[in-house]
Amino acid sequence: MSISPLDGLTFDDVLLIPQYSDLTSRSQTDISTRLGTIDLKIPIISANMDTITDFHMAKAMAQEGCLGILHRYSHASFIAEDLQQLMNEKHVAVPSIGVLPEDYDKAVTYREYTDSICVDVAHGDSALVCAMVTSLVKLGYKNIIAGNVVTDNAVKRLVAAGANIIKVGVGPGSVCTTRIVTGHGFPQLTAVEQ
Repeated sequence: MSISPLDGLTFDDVLLIPQYSDLTSRSQTDISTRLGTIDLKIPIISANMDTITDFHMAKAMAQEGCLGILHRYSHASFIAEDLQQLMNEKHVAVPSIGVLPEDYDKAVTYREYTDSICVDVAHGDSALVCAMVTSLVKLGYKNIIAGNVVTDNAVKRLVAAGANIIKVGVGPGSVCTTRIVTGHGFPQLTAVEQ
């Protein structure tokens, strides 16, 4: 085992230095962004945890110009119904899957309703995640979100497998149990900076 020589920083460890602005109103700012082919008015994505993003949260996020990633802990038929309803209401939502064979079957089902999907596991830098991403490319998904990772090499592996959006962060949040359950994690600001 080696100890990382990095000083890990969280967002609470730093403050931004105010700089000169020629804007006369906050309403003049444009914080919109694009993730793959998904346009966001506001760059906020809800966590795909079972206690956070269900149909109602995904719909509310879409209505505000944000993105909701549906959690993966419901039966595939329920998630498919949610995706169909959101699609019919012209809202973008993204389902989550894991890396098991039944998750691939879910991805096949979800492809009928969306071209975006999230492969979400606590440790995304693995052969199983890369293999699932490669399978999703073959299914024709345009937006493949993969994670969770905290190193630049992990990002490179997922991108090489076919992911075009990477979830960065393992165990940094106050409600995330990954750090407590597994003993793994990394401060978020340093993970993003890497």
